[in-house]
Amino acid sequence: MHPIITSYLEQFVSEYALQHLPEDQQFERFVNFIVLRQFYAERFDLDAVTTEPPESGIDGAAVLIGDNLVTTADEADKMFMRGGRDLEVKYVFVQAKRSEKFEKTEILNFAATVRDVVSDNPQLPQDGLLKEITVIHQLAVRNVSKIRNGQPDCLLFYVTTGEWQNDPVSAAAILQCKTDLKGTRYFFQVEFEPVDFDGLRKRWLSSRGPVRATFNVAAELRSPKCRM
Repeated sequence: MHPIITSYLEQFVSEYALQHLPEDQQFERFVNFIVLRQFYAERFDLDAVTTEPPESGIDGAAVLIGDNLVTTADEADKMFMRGGRDLEVKYVFVQAKRSEKFEKTEILNFAATVRDVVSDNPQLPQDGLLKEITVIHQLAVRNVSKIRNGQPDCLLFYVTTGEWQNDPVSAAAILQCKTDLKGTRYFFQVEFEPVDFDGLRKRWLSSRGPVRATFNVAAELRSPKCRM
């Protein structure tokens, strides 16, 4: 990794007492923290949003219902039970790579795993967190009358330590991922953001200050952000 990212990671590991974990697991929690921090201001359990073996293709996941970060079906059920008729619901999925490359195969695998999680009959290996997300999704489907726009949104973040070059192969893979997820007809909006070195840097620095629950997306993949 670039020395700058290594320095950020070391500070994060020290603050959250994660020295006992190998670097790949430290990095996954670091990425999950800075991604979810932009949506959720309160401190949260990093282990609760980080997947464990035998999952395949997703390193972090959570659902945002209103102002709450939700990782269990019980929490989601309570939110829907007491919520109103205009709940904003967002699914957030994260893939964290220490490499400096945006790999087409990995991008497609990430989205395919997300699609499996929200399918009627998931086939891929799931850890406890992804099993909970699958049940939360089923609860959301049963409560769509309470969800803003009648469907939740789905946000994907594919994170590496390299530089997003907007190469045609990776860009096409991301567009295919969004098309496939939109094709499920479960989501009002699908967003897929490739996060590179600069995106990591900005998010880490932003996490040190006030939280902004925004997701700015440039048109036509001209930056490390793309949207459908």
